Amino acid sequence: MTDSGDFVVDTSKGMVRGKYVNAHGSIYIGDYDKETGRREGRGKFEHPDGCIMEGMWKDDQLVSGMTKFPSGELYQ
Repeated sequence: MTDSGDFVVDTSKGMVRGKYVNAHGSIYIGDYDKETGRREGRGKFEHPDGCIMEGMWKDDQLVSGMTKFPSGELYQ
């Protein structure tokens, strides 16, 4: 298994927008910081177990938005 991704660079903001799939099947679609490669800005992370995290990211962490668990529990 390997990681893969498709990205679009927005040099005016220093941001990269794209889709990243890691070797375990987790998917992140959203914004990245061009310099650090960390999730930064709006994005959605989907874990293979069905957990979804969507909202605003800062320094690779979800800082506002929602997390939905496979059980149906929703945290906002």
